[in-house]
Amino acid sequence: MPKIVDHDVYRDELALKCFDLFAGKGYTAVTMREIAWELKVSTGTLYHYFPNKMAILEQVFYLTAQRDVADGVSRVEKFITPADRLKAFLEWVADLELHFADVLLITIDYHRQEGHDAGGLVASVVATYTDAVSFYVLPDRELSALVMTYLIGLITERIIIRENIDFTSKVDTLYRFVLKSLENKAQETLATPVKTVKKARKTTKKGKETGE
Repeated sequence: MPKIVDHDVYRDELALKCFDLFAGKGYTAVTMREIAWELKVSTGTLYHYFPNKMAILEQVFYLTAQRDVADGVSRVEKFITPADRLKAFLEWVADLELHFADVLLITIDYHRQEGHDAGGLVASVVATYTDAVSFYVLPDRELSALVMTYLIGLITERIIIRENIDFTSKVDTLYRFVLKSLENKAQETLATPVKTVKKARKTTKKGKETGE
């Protein structure tokens, strides 16, 4: 009896195996023939599942982001407060720094080759991570986007001048800044009704004085 192949699952397996290949040799450097050889499949099989190299990378990014989000959620969901969740999230990022460095290197290499055509895919991937941070870690989309921007910059800096950058201290600075921002926003929210009431009282008093 012939073996039944789930083509969607097999396609995902092929794509995920390409992550290390793209990270090690570079997206630009490898050809479809080399990818097929590394995956131990024929070029015909590879083209059956992916029309070109960009299609492979799109699936690599999509699957990697989904897997990372699931892993990250498992690390933070047991905590209740945003402060504890943020701490757990940043510790998770620190543990996987080399992985995220590979993601960035692949992204930069891809963008260098594809140019403006790469923008949409890259923005979509970043949005996937940002949405997860906003939903599971911080109840603030603006701060979540800021955290992502900071971490992308920090990991990029570590790639370039690793020995001179203390990842732990930089992440701690981010942690304290975000907590302070959350505190300030909470105070502003509490103060808003008071200001509204005072303004309403002044308006009422002025109306009485003018006979309105």
